[in-house]
Amino acid sequence: MRAFILLCFAYSFVILVFNQITNSKNETKIVETAIVSGIHDGDTIKVKVTKEYSVRLIDCWAPEITGKEKDQGLKSKAGLESMISVGDNVIVEIPTENNQPQTTLGRVLANVYKDIDNDGEHDNISMEMVKRGFAKEKK
Repeated sequence: MRAFILLCFAYSFVILVFNQITNSKNETKIVETAIVSGIHDGDTIKVKVTKEYSVRLIDCWAPEITGKEKDQGLKSKAGLESMISVGDNVIVEIPTENNQPQTTLGRVLANVYKDIDNDGEHDNISMEMVKRGFAKEKK
């Protein structure tokens, strides 16, 4: 089963790359299914498609897990972990500019979606973090 899932992700990645090569410069986002492979803090996770990427959640400014903000940062991370876990399937939406993803400090900027309340609708994790008081929408 794991091999089948990896094969599906590999196929999706090939389609993604093909679409990136053939689409015009008006492309505004990349949408891909991924598996959560790690949670760093309240606004940064790692996901795997065929390769692991560090993703910085868009419009989600969580306290740091070190320094003066450590206590709040750890609460924020726990809040994120209450919504998504390692091994979860998520949808990653990566805005692009001239067909290139935006990055910051080696992380791809993206929106991440998952049905966290089991209503059949994918929830924007950044918005949920802000709504639940674990992060701010702006720095």
